Amino acid sequence: MLISLFAGGFFMTYDSKKQTGSFLLRLALIIAMASIQSPGLLRAEERSAFSSDIVEAAGESPTSLPVQMADEFYGASRLARAAERYYPATADSNCVGEVSFIVAGEVRSPGEYSLPAPINLLSALLAAGGPTPAGSMRQVQVYHDGSLLGEFDLYGFFNEGRIVDDFIFNGGEHVVVMPHGARVSVSGSVAAPAVFELKPDELNLQQLFELCGGFAGKYEAYRIEVIRVAESRRNIAFSADVSAEARVPDFKLIDGDRVSVYENTGSRPGLAFVQFPDGSSRKVVLHKIMRLSHLLDDLQPLPDNISKSYAEILRVGRPDKKYEVIGISIEGLSKMIAAGDSSHDLVIRPGDRLVLFDRDFIEKKPVVGLEIRGQSPMFTDYRPGMKISDLLKTIEVELPGKQSRAKINRRRLSGARLESMGLQVNLSAARRGSKRHDVELQPFDVLVIQP
Repeated sequence: MLISLFAGGFFMTYDSKKQTGSFLLRLALIIAMASIQSPGLLRAEERSAFSSDIVEAAGESPTSLPVQMADEFYGASRLARAAERYYPATADSNCVGEVSFIVAGEVRSPGEYSLPAPINLLSALLAAGGPTPAGSMRQVQVYHDGSLLGEFDLYGFFNEGRIVDDFIFNGGEHVVVMPHGARVSVSGSVAAPAVFELKPDELNLQQLFELCGGFAGKYEAYRIEVIRVAESRRNIAFSADVSAEARVPDFKLIDGDRVSVYENTGSRPGLAFVQFPDGSSRKVVLHKIMRLSHLLDDLQPLPDNISKSYAEILRVGRPDKKYEVIGISIEGLSKMIAAGDSSHDLVIRPGDRLVLFDRDFIEKKPVVGLEIRGQSPMFTDYRPGMKISDLLKTIEVELPGKQSRAKINRRRLSGARLESMGLQVNLSAARRGSKRHDVELQPFDVLVIQP
């Protein structure tokens, strides 16, 4: 079986029947993707076209929810593509034909800019790189001489190609991107799976489905589930089968809810799959609601070579042919259930694929990696006490200039929950062996360098 994988800007083909090097590289690629910049998605059969900026917008912090959000904030890719046409310039009010303005708040490059007229709100925002992941797409304020001229919603641009009530700047305008409001993700069989920012009067399923374009596919009925996390527990707050022609129920949502939409197979039993390290697989018939613990019970006793510390569920059903990757710890899940906590015991859906890994590769042969944006990543064996400077000496590669940005993508399991983080690195100081910046690495860390 061949599966095409991508992470950031690289592409490879994995043959699941070849267990040694290709397995290790696949694992390392998956770990490399799951940083604060990664949505945790794989694409079958074709390469992804979205940019690394968009991946960053989709990331999760170490304190985020246990299942990853959809691949991007709604509209982020369109903003990123449009922003590439703009290049910031130092503001100079004496430049003939140019308009000076200030962009502040939650934007990627706040500051004062000067661009040739005509300038409107959209071009001002794009010149500053657009909102950061912490910024609002729905609440952008414009001031002039200390007075509020108006508050604007970027979703009008995404839906209609323009910002409603946008206007031409005269110079001296001050644009402020406010912190984001309530966010809800929707994934699965919908026209536009993404993370949506909802206004207070939009926090319901009907409004969310209007924004995401409704159901995708040609199925007669769909299952809608709302996953809600409260007190670190993951609960199903709403679950219903809805006809493709019916109106979506008016269920009230709250900030952080995750809505999943998938085909309702009706009386026809669905299938899930289990993939083993040797490339073999097994079909599982879903006659009734089956949770991950039920599936694992059916697989007992697991062979001794199966890793209990890390496994994955690849979840299908997206119209863009991507799989959502959900990392789990079998050991951690078992302990949580034994303690009476079933919050991470996922419901298995038709098409889900549980991927089991070889224990030796996961637990006994860890790797660390180096990725220069635009190039394929390189990996080497991890050694206890290994630091950034050691990695740079081990992997011989020509590095970009001294001003390059760098960070460590780190993934770790906490109980049954997968956590991801990104650690900013002063690469020049690390190369000099600075004790403060020459960070000690952990297994499966990936040093990412942005030229």
